[in-house]
Amino acid sequence: RRASLMAKISDGVAVIWGAHIPASYYRYAQNNDFMYLTGAEIPNAVLIIDGVLKTSTLVFTSTEAAARGEGISAELVKNPKEYTGIERVAPIENLDTLLAGIANRSKIVYTCFRPEELYRESSTEKFRTLQKNLTQNSWDGRLTRELQFVKLFMERFPQVELRDCSSMIWELRTIKSPAEIALMRRAGRIGVMAHVELIKATRPGKYEYELSAVVNYTFEKEGAQESAYGVIISSGENHPYVHYSRHDR
Repeated sequence: RRASLMAKISDGVAVIWGAHIPASYYRYAQNNDFMYLTGAEIPNAVLIIDGVLKTSTLVFTSTEAAARGEGISAELVKNPKEYTGIERVAPIENLDTLLAGIANRSKIVYTCFRPEELYRESSTEKFRTLQKNLTQNSWDGRLTRELQFVKLFMERFPQVELRDCSSMIWELRTIKSPAEIALMRRAGRIGVMAHVELIKATRPGKYEYELSAVVNYTFEKEGAQESAYGVIISSGENHPYVHYSRHDR
């Protein structure tokens, strides 16, 4: 996958940001593009893919204890090169120096302009929402995390041309490997099982939240990490509202 992206950016270097630790009690999950290119579910990491030199560098700082506390493989922290196949590893404290070095030797730098995808997110839908709530809001005006990096990088290294590689990665992701297809089929089977269990559990007088619990129980029982979106149950007078998910009837 990294080699395929290198072929698309043979004239420059890509800087891909991983997901931060969430400011909530939900468990950490890597963003989809970063996970696709690294397999590394580790917070606050950066991937540098050099399309000219044909090398990759994983930039992160973590400890085995911190990784285990987040439910992440300690082997990734202990042996990142063996775990990911990425030949170069550097601590996150060196990121400024690495970026300055890239700017000095490369005229073109690629990065993702569109927002990262996390659980239950679509990058395009997320971008529209952030535009409405942040960037185009007259009482806010903040940039997305990705566009803030673009702004700062261009201010610090005006001699470099910055290009968006979001669509490049998305194009690669549309072609599924046999392993990905197998996972999608497994997810489909789990979804069918959950629907069947919901049908079996449905009775007059049942609350929607009881049926939602059956669905989510089946998902977790069968090994799914998460559901793509909340359970939708629109019964009775809620039936016209096809995305109704309050589960209060």
